[in-house]
Amino acid sequence: MYTKDEIKGIFMCLGKPFTAIYGGEGKTIIRTQVLLRGRTEFLTPLSETLNQYEIESNVQNQNSGTVLAITKRDSLLKLLDLWEEIPKIFPKGNEHHWKLLKNFLNEVKDETHKTSDGLETLKYMIRDAKSYE
Repeated sequence: MYTKDEIKGIFMCLGKPFTAIYGGEGKTIIRTQVLLRGRTEFLTPLSETLNQYEIESNVQNQNSGTVLAITKRDSLLKLLDLWEEIPKIFPKGNEHHWKLLKNFLNEVKDETHKTSDGLETLKYMIRDAKSYE
């Protein structure tokens, strides 16, 4: 099992946040997730530890290897809540992806995406993700 600080470190170094909006008029799909690639021996205990923090995750075997995926919005928000503030020390300048994910999820939680103006705001957030650095 992993400690809270170990979980934060693991996701800071290996986690890949993803935020996207698909679709056109009448049907829009909002996709948010965090993926982490690794060996099953590493990802399975990590998934069990995340469960203790009420963060649901799935370990999936894919052609490209084993992946731990967090896709539920509540679980993503709980993962992000492990940090009081998104640190500016993410490797490879990755913090803007985490800040985008957090801000994006908060907007979706507030149901911003249910209006055309709100949806445009979310699209703008994705286009200008680097401005979150």
